[in-house]
Amino acid sequence: MKSATGYVLAAAALIAGLPLDVGYSQSAGSAPSTRETAVEKLAWMAGGWEGELFGSRVEEHWMRPRAGVMTGMFRMQMRSGALQELLTIAEEEGTAVLRLRHFTPQLAPLDEDALVFRLKEGREGVAVWENPAAEHVFRITYRSDGPDRLYVRLDLHEKEGDRAEEATWTRIQCD
Repeated sequence: MKSATGYVLAAAALIAGLPLDVGYSQSAGSAPSTRETAVEKLAWMAGGWEGELFGSRVEEHWMRPRAGVMTGMFRMQMRSGALQELLTIAEEEGTAVLRLRHFTPQLAPLDEDALVFRLKEGREGVAVWENPAAEHVFRITYRSDGPDRLYVRLDLHEKEGDRAEEATWTRIQCD
């Protein structure tokens, strides 16, 4: 028997035009899949991370894979205010795809469309995402440097030529 919350979520999914099986766990008695998906292989990224990037304090939080998706949020504190970013990682055509979009604090989008990066290199503790056609950031690298450290590198196109912004973030408690 479904709970009232389950019915409300199902109704919201129908209104949004989503299939009802999204996010539901496997039925009892069926054999679990032994194949680890491209998204599940990135579970090492999950958690809260804090550090600096472009001379500003940043935080990035990733939720564990569920229903084939990892969801993340990023916040950068700047003199002019805060920049928010929503991120998702989902499997498409057998590989992981990272999508991100920037927002104001009022959730007004700063990008016309989401920026899309395909997983170029993925192995235990390393994920390299690329979008060669991107105007600014064209490669994003995450690398685990131990259980509580995350190396991040952004490769950027700039007027003066390509350059990289690198940082090592530390794991934080999600409050």
